[in-house]
Amino acid sequence: MALGLEEAEAFLEHAAKVYKEPRALGMMALTDAGYYALDDEATRARGFELFQAAVERWPDDPYPYACMGEGHERSGREAEALTWMERALERLANDRFDDPAYYEAMAARVRAKLERRE
Repeated sequence: MALGLEEAEAFLEHAAKVYKEPRALGMMALTDAGYYALDDEATRARGFELFQAAVERWPDDPYPYACMGEGHERSGREAEALTWMERALERLANDRFDDPAYYEAMAARVRAKLERRE
């Protein structure tokens, strides 16, 4: 079920009040709200704005870049998706908690889609 912009914004506001560790959970709340907004074409631009805000707030973390990439992939823009996913891969050394296989699999999935188009 896709959430509209109001629901996505309400989720983000609620998450900001509930979560106690802003570095990790704040990022997840912001990107989750982005995914909710992404599901509806009328609010998709807001979803990308939320992903961009996460990229700007946590520039060294690969996760917001991967979210932006997945957003582009879901929107059918695989070339842009791959660019963002490769940016996520470049940042893996900065985050000891992330699983490289997760990010590599995302990028490989998009590469395969692009190759099928050629």
